[in-house]
Amino acid sequence: MEAATETPDPFEKRVSLQRISPQLEHEIILLIFQLRDLGDVAASEKVRIATRKALENTATRENAEEEVNYVIKKAKKKISKLDGSYERIKRRKLEKREEAMQRASKFIDASASEGDDDEEVETENESDY
Repeated sequence: MEAATETPDPFEKRVSLQRISPQLEHEIILLIFQLRDLGDVAASEKVRIATRKALENTATRENAEEEVNYVIKKAKKKISKLDGSYERIKRRKLEKREEAMQRASKFIDASASEGDDDEEVETENESDY
């Protein structure tokens, strides 16, 4: 009697998923819930799908975690745009940049006015020769 062997179904998709740390899983779930709470269900689905693809398409756990960290970074940026904190951060960076430019301008003006006195002394000394 022959042993019954099952032939694999060519249409059945067999996917080996990489595992990520429980902390990353937890963070992804929280981000999905935050996006849904902010009203962006489409973005939460994109995060879910991108995470799933990262787990399916990577060869090692480290690569999977890198891909998932990238998904987390993008999701956090989306959340910050939805809750308004992105604009506040952007505005604060612009204010700091403008303040730094004003300080630099004042420093250059002060240095230039101090430099005028030094130049006068040098020209007086040169005329003595």
